[in-house]
Parts: sequence; C-alpha cells; structure tokens
Amino acid sequence: MRIVLVLVVACSLPALAGADTPKVVPAAEAGRHVDEVVTVEVPVRSTGSSRKEGFVFLNSHENFRSNDNFTLVFTPTAQAAFRAAGIENIEKHYFRQLIRVTGKVRHFKSVTDIQVERPDQITVVGPVTGSPAPPGRPAAASAPTDAPPAAATGPSTEFVIGAVALGVFGLGLGVFGASRFVARKPAAPEPEGTSAAPAA
Repeated sequence: MRIVLVLVVACSLPALAGADTPKVVPAAEAGRHVDEVVTVEVPVRSTGSSRKEGFVFLNSHENFRSNDNFTLVFTPTAQAAFRAAGIENIEKHYFRQLIRVTGKVRHFKSVTDIQVERPDQITVVGPVTGSPAPPGRPAAASAPTDAPPAAATGPSTEFVIGAVALGVFGLGLGVFGASRFVARKPAAPEPEGTSAAPAA
C-alpha cells in the first residue's frame, strides 16, 4: 500500500510543477488568451514610443497596425526598472530579438498586448532573422551562409590576361611583317654619273 502511494505522489509531481508554469504561445495566437497569464514568444520586428505618455512599445510586426500584431508596453515606471537593471534603451536592446514575455494578456483599444513591469518578465531566446530595419535605419544585407558567391560584374582575371597576351602577340606580328616589307623593298637606282665610292 505504501509503495502504491509513493508511486502516485511521484507521478503527480511533474503535473503539479507544470501547473504553475505559464503556457508558451506564439505572438499571433496571444489574442486567444486575453485575461490569462501566459508566456508569449515575440519576434521584435519594430519599436515605437509615445511622447505624450512616455510609453515604449515593442511590436511583433513591422507594421504595428497589422491585425495580428502583438505589442509589449513599457510605462515610464517600467523603463526606470529596466534602467536600474542596466538596460538603458529598451528599443535598441530588444530590437531584432526573439523574446519570451510572461504576463497577463490584454485587449486594449483593438490592440493585444502585455504591459511589462519588470526585466525578469523577459527572456531573450535569440536573434530574429529576416527582420527589417526600423524607420531611418538602413536594412542590413543578409544572405544564407550556403548561398553561392555572387557573379563578378567586371572582366575576369583570365580574360584580362588573355586580352593582353593577344595584344602583345598582334603587336609582334605587326613589327615582324613591317620588317620583312622593309627588307624586301628594292634599292633605288643610283643616278647616272655618280659613284658609290667617295671621290679620290
């Protein structure tokens, strides 16, 4: 009887531990969990701020007006907490990062969001690939590491060497032909009454 009881308790421990762990959901599905505390995986593809309220925003889409955009909201109080943790600029720190944010999902003014209050609510998973640059910043060129090298736009080294060799060869033929022509040219007849030998 004691063995059975121990087995039941042991099997129940993982389930009890998982009950306190928030569910991880992608940003596009966060709207299905309004008023729930979940962990949302957010690729930060754009950022913004509100001058009037002093809020900072991190968005899952380049266009924050997109229907399935998910936003993280940072009040001035939250920003102060992040600065105290060494994160001076939230927008620059998390831009182009895939992050997991734990908090209560809200739907406020047609926007699905989580209001972040503390740095420990966010875990950085890694960089976001294929993310555009924010306004005013040029997009960084990115290409797969296994992509073939781009074709050269100018003439190849072999072509230049061949052209130079052909030019030198042609010049040599021209000089050789000219010398043969000069050698075969008949000598002009001497005028009558003159001699090639100097006068005595």
